[in-house]
Amino acid sequence: MEQIEVRGSDGAFAALFAKPQKTPAPGIVIVPHIGGITQDMGEWADHYAAKGYFAVVPDVFWRVQPGVNPPTDEGRKRNFERSAKVSVDDCVRDVQTAIDYLKAQPGCNGNVGVIGFCFGGKYAYLATTRLGVRAAASFHGVGIGEYLSEANRVAGRLSLHFGDNDPIVPMNEVDAIVAALRANKQVDIGIYAGAEHNFTRKGGPTYQEKAAVESERASDAALATLF
Repeated sequence: MEQIEVRGSDGAFAALFAKPQKTPAPGIVIVPHIGGITQDMGEWADHYAAKGYFAVVPDVFWRVQPGVNPPTDEGRKRNFERSAKVSVDDCVRDVQTAIDYLKAQPGCNGNVGVIGFCFGGKYAYLATTRLGVRAAASFHGVGIGEYLSEANRVAGRLSLHFGDNDPIVPMNEVDAIVAALRANKQVDIGIYAGAEHNFTRKGGPTYQEKAAVESERASDAALATLF
């Protein structure tokens, strides 16, 4: 994994980038949690590169406050403050810029999917409604319920994963998401008993191995359509 700069139509932003060993290969944009391009997001980039993808994690907070805040109470406060100021349209545009960056890589097969964690989850969803990606996956994604008016525009494979004990994404929101997307056979939704927010974050206080493993297995099946 390396730190790079990605240039779009309205400026440049930092990103983490990892390459697969073999090409041609598809790409994955990993939209991060509110912490931004932290070490664990770099580890996810390496993880997906090892699975055979070009992977990039864009700093989607660059217009508000770029970089990474310290893992302190003040740093976490800054994370929440800046995430509340992000323009959804700007962030979707940054995801498209990251997609274009991956498609331009020598050895990319031209297929790029999107993954989102927490804050990034709704951008994985919006990538299927606005950007036409072939496959996307969201893990404990925040804010998807606000955009269910776009549910009939979902194109390609979409894999969504939630814990049933997540106070940030409560079950009434998850139920609404299920109802809105139930008829779309390209969508699979996993709900994991006892799982809390950030159930995929290894080493974190709410990590749940069963939910993490099962959600990744399901998302891998969707993302495999990129090969």
